[in-house]
Amino acid sequence: KYTGLVRLAACNLAVVALYFVPPVFLRVTGRFTTLVKVNLIRLPIQIGMNVLFLVHFHLGPASIFLGTLIANLIIGGLMSVMVFREVGVAFDKGVAKDLYRYGAPLIVTQFATFILTYGDRPFLRVVTDLTSVGLYTMAYSFAFLLATLAQTPFDLVWEPKKFEIAKRPDRDGIYARVFVYQNVTLLTLAVAMSLFVHGVLR
Repeated sequence: KYTGLVRLAACNLAVVALYFVPPVFLRVTGRFTTLVKVNLIRLPIQIGMNVLFLVHFHLGPASIFLGTLIANLIIGGLMSVMVFREVGVAFDKGVAKDLYRYGAPLIVTQFATFILTYGDRPFLRVVTDLTSVGLYTMAYSFAFLLATLAQTPFDLVWEPKKFEIAKRPDRDGIYARVFVYQNVTLLTLAVAMSLFVHGVLR
């Protein structure tokens, strides 16, 4: 009876590919502000669609998949069109080989992260009902706000810059300070969310 949900989830996995390359292109070309704006726009669209389908159309669990699908199609589609207009379409076997060799460990890491993040859902479904799993998943989405508001904008700028800083003689001190500042910010926001999320949701 969940075949439709599985199909929607599969569509999401396919469509999210539109969102992979454009952010990298924006970072390489130094358009960090545009990238942060896009990420901040995507989240309200996704949450808005989720609430619309869940509250107004009463689509149940499908609401989450449809909301995410629409957000990925809108933002990913627009960003992909922008990239194709600027760089065109081409394929280089040598570059592809280098990328896969460099990215192989990262693929394993991402797979493990996916299992760590979402692997508890099937077990929860066994010990509780689907409504509880849905509420848990929705709460999990709010927890991702920490990464969206604090971690992601920082990473968009830091990832390309850290390679430039690596060539400087004072790189160790810079890396140490960035590590401390980043974690202080994340911990502060995490505590703030824990203290005030109940009132905000109400």
